[in-house]
Amino acid sequence: MATYRHRNPTRPSPATVSVTMEPDQLNRDLTSAEIRILTAASLISPSPNPGMRTVSAAALYPTTSTKTLELPEHMTSVAAMEHVGFTPAAATQVFNNYYTCPDPDNYPYGLISHAHDKVKHPRSMAQVGLRTEFQDALLDPTFKDVLRTNTLLYWVQATLSGRYRMLSDLSVRLKRLAERLEGNSAAARCRGVEMPEEVMRRPPPRPEGECYLLYKGQAARTVWYAGEEWEKDGSFNMRQLASLPVPPGDFNGRIPAVYFNLEAETAELYRAWAARRDQYCETLMIRVELPKGYVDGLKQEEVFYGKNWKDLAWVHPSLHGTRFREYREAELIKGHVCTGVQKKRWMKVEEVQEKISKKNAMKVPERDEEVMAVQWAFLSAEHEGLGVASAGNVFVDVIPPECLFGESP
Repeated sequence: MATYRHRNPTRPSPATVSVTMEPDQLNRDLTSAEIRILTAASLISPSPNPGMRTVSAAALYPTTSTKTLELPEHMTSVAAMEHVGFTPAAATQVFNNYYTCPDPDNYPYGLISHAHDKVKHPRSMAQVGLRTEFQDALLDPTFKDVLRTNTLLYWVQATLSGRYRMLSDLSVRLKRLAERLEGNSAAARCRGVEMPEEVMRRPPPRPEGECYLLYKGQAARTVWYAGEEWEKDGSFNMRQLASLPVPPGDFNGRIPAVYFNLEAETAELYRAWAARRDQYCETLMIRVELPKGYVDGLKQEEVFYGKNWKDLAWVHPSLHGTRFREYREAELIKGHVCTGVQKKRWMKVEEVQEKISKKNAMKVPERDEEVMAVQWAFLSAEHEGLGVASAGNVFVDVIPPECLFGESP
């Protein structure tokens, strides 16, 4: 795998690291009993910083690190909004807007929705009160091509939501650990999702003639929404990996799709981007081996760099009316990854072919020559079939979070 920020050869093996993934709950704050149990075990302690507590890293991750982290005491608080990326003044404003909402019946949204409202029309991230750390993460030049696959507003809101969900998940880990400690469990340590044994073995790739190798890199927390990630028959629940139709991807328009990269380097770039944006979140590198017989039997379309690719990059296929019907009816679409989305949306139709160029096709990282990155989009009707076809052939590396290896957060 490629090397990016804070990667360290002394890290524990990815196979030793697990993550907690489950649907959201209304209240994940620690109870007074849980605080008492975890304090007695020297896993949490009061912090001199208002609204925060000091937490042992070993209480949150399966690690032997002696590091401690500073985390908010409450999910619904000014401290939580500072944690996700706001300055103290902006965090206070977001919390007050939520707490004093004059019409909660007609605006029954949570704190993070008020955070989204705060950044909805930014002229700059500084103007809406986002911390320098947050700005530096999103504007890291290492990941400029990934940033430009969508609007800045999208990435700001996605990062705020992702950090808030991860904070919620860390609170659940503490609650579960307190429950095991109270029961005097011999397994009273941080643990997370258990993957099937064959996944953790990660055998070498099969010969290229037997299957197609595909890769996906992402944050672990993003696989919350569709239930358990592993089905009872051992197949991977591909719905966990589906891109939601809002905003649409390059090829899926308004229907969900599972995107994979053809190159491991591109998937690693996406994984490292997720790690860069949230130092508390584990990340995944997923390798899928798909039988050629299954893939070759799908209704496929290809849209590589050229006239049709430019048109699809400018306007998604669901908005083309009767044009490009073949793409909307496909089960699998293969094509180059588009970047530079923030600029091309304002083009006139007659400008598309001239102004969208090879600069808008993402390049594979760390290649000597400029090779355009390729993505495969499996459209929603094929998600179940994709899981069955890949059963026993999905291999996952779980990479520990940056907070365990960089400077103290």
